[in-house]
Amino acid sequence: MTMPPTVAGGPHLEPLRSMLFVPGNRQRFLEKAADLRPDAVVPDLESGVLEPEKATARQMVRAALPGLAARGHKVIVRVNSLDSPYIWDDLNAVISPHIVGVSVAKIESADQVRRLDEIITNLEHGKHLPYGHVRIIPWIESALGVIRAFEIATASSRVAAIAFGAEDFTADMGALRTADGDEILYARNHVAMAARAAHRLAIDAPYVSIADTPGLLKDSRLALQLGYKGKFAIHPSQVEEINRVFSPTAEEINQAKAKGIMPTEFIVGLDGLAVVVNPANPVGQLTIDQLADIFTGKIKNWKEVGGRDLPIVLLSREVNSGTHVYFKENVLRKGDAKSTVEFAPTALLMSSSQAIADEIAQNTGAVGYYGMGYINKTQKAVAVAKDSAGPYYTPTLENVVSKKYYISRPLMFYTNGEPKGVLKDIIDFVFSPEGQQIVKDTDFVPVK
Repeated sequence: MTMPPTVAGGPHLEPLRSMLFVPGNRQRFLEKAADLRPDAVVPDLESGVLEPEKATARQMVRAALPGLAARGHKVIVRVNSLDSPYIWDDLNAVISPHIVGVSVAKIESADQVRRLDEIITNLEHGKHLPYGHVRIIPWIESALGVIRAFEIATASSRVAAIAFGAEDFTADMGALRTADGDEILYARNHVAMAARAAHRLAIDAPYVSIADTPGLLKDSRLALQLGYKGKFAIHPSQVEEINRVFSPTAEEINQAKAKGIMPTEFIVGLDGLAVVVNPANPVGQLTIDQLADIFTGKIKNWKEVGGRDLPIVLLSREVNSGTHVYFKENVLRKGDAKSTVEFAPTALLMSSSQAIADEIAQNTGAVGYYGMGYINKTQKAVAVAKDSAGPYYTPTLENVVSKKYYISRPLMFYTNGEPKGVLKDIIDFVFSPEGQQIVKDTDFVPVK
């Protein structure tokens, strides 16, 4: 079978490790999504919206798109199925310069993809968008869709990825949905294989038990083993764990080098990790030694560091979080590779940075850490010094760039050797003034 050509002018979507659903009928959630950091934001007009609310949700999503795009988000709207009465209105409302694609429910044939391609092409032309601006991610959610997954993936050059819908597939099969997922394993594997054969990305179904982080990690790792390149999320707390699973580890980088693949690193931005307390807490500055003693449990009361007589409530990310590991290695262990110091057993392990931020906002005795982009008026970042002699610095853009602020980490891209062609163009764009402005607009720190 001849593969379709690459869409001319189509946006580059990778990576798509985490794709966060946002209910299209919830204004507050749409606004909050602008401050989150998945690889793609997916406003949902389909299963997350009841029929009487479809029209209202459509207008709410349309109004939210410019703001999401302005914050640097890749926006991929999930629209209703091609055979629904809503598809034309959905596409007409959301196709704009502010989105990079649409995710379409219940695709079962290549003909459906081609019909969708034709509709999108006409809308692009009418809205003066370049051909191929809007990519397609079909949902494979039925037995027929699974059998035809390769044909669906190769039906149009607009198809950037195919997504597996576990819940609807199970319902179509009349199968009992279980936690182990044995009933979906064949279909899940088949969709990943079809995507690989078609040179498309495979995106896994969301894990629906929001509070079960170990279950999310287990499910995500299985998806990775099957060949999936990313996963949908239904709650912001899932994003960081999904991103971590679908990012390369040091061991994987070494294995790649052994196979003749030469990962080339590009530091495209910086992330300052803020130490945060409630605004009512009078403590405004701490040394690295004090922070280490606080988070290991040696200092237990705020009065020991000049604050009120109030027990310290420790908040940390979970042990499998990259943020947790970085903070432990660089603050608790102070960069000593031989150190075995650990967080105090009393530390409350939170499922996400947002969960820490929410707890800080309502707990005057709490202290935690997360990326500086999460800080708002309901938390206060303390100034940090390497020692008591100072000076103390807060996590600001200027202080992170100048390396005056101690607790910061690089954000990286990897390529196989020196990038060429389109890949080089992408890397060059990231380092351009426009690309670095996007880094800044998404609350990270540009390197140029």
